[in-house]
Amino acid sequence: MVVTKFAPSAGLRKYIKCYYYLENNNDQWITDTYFADGCLEAVFSVGWDFYKDGIKEDWAKIIGQIIKPRSLKIAGKGQSFGIWFYPHTFSFFSDIELFELNDRVLSWDLLFPNSMAEFVGNCLYEKQFDRLVKGMDEFLLTRISAHHEKPTDRLTEQSVQYLYQNKTSSSLNHLASRLQVSQRYIQKLFVTKIGVSQKQFIRILRFQDTLQKLSERQNSSLTTLAYENNFYDQSHFIREFKTFTGLRPSEFEAKNLPINRHFIAD
Repeated sequence: MVVTKFAPSAGLRKYIKCYYYLENNNDQWITDTYFADGCLEAVFSVGWDFYKDGIKEDWAKIIGQIIKPRSLKIAGKGQSFGIWFYPHTFSFFSDIELFELNDRVLSWDLLFPNSMAEFVGNCLYEKQFDRLVKGMDEFLLTRISAHHEKPTDRLTEQSVQYLYQNKTSSSLNHLASRLQVSQRYIQKLFVTKIGVSQKQFIRILRFQDTLQKLSERQNSSLTTLAYENNFYDQSHFIREFKTFTGLRPSEFEAKNLPINRHFIAD
């Protein structure tokens, strides 16, 4: 499996975490599972097919917030190009309310021009990566230039940045006070512009912290992991981890995730 990540242009770096390219030259079936990370993605795949519950997904698609574990079977040799948005930034490129995308996959052309998907597909077939990244930069810069930033955009960004640093439920009162708005108002912003409430977002961030430590095989006990990540106790941590992965922490092995393991630590 070849995994390459590309930085977007300077004008997009506050909106796009990265672009990424995957190449699989093994023709065997792949099974993988993806977990909640708080972000949305756009993915274009040629040469291999992705199946969820036996149904083939569109080759060019938008993947909404993952809440439940997203298990896929993948067939064929192929390539994929992905756009990894920050939690709050997909709303800058589309007017859809983000909660409508939770645990859903939409065809790219339901939200964006199909001509751009065709451009990406052609670049992948011809392996013209510089042209692909430059063309995607130009497309997204054009989209973002048409977005008129609102006060709610800045509030959401500040909230996300704060919660990345303060992943406890007690932080929510501090956040509301800091922004001089009510918790209810912040919740409405999160559901609309991110897809989940601020409490659910904190749960996802805490889960991701523990997932990274487990995937890096740090020799921490479950009690230590629970304490370091502000869970009530070890039992609470185990329940939360199983909610997001379907597994107990002791059952988790990053090596069993042939694609997703390359993204967990980012």
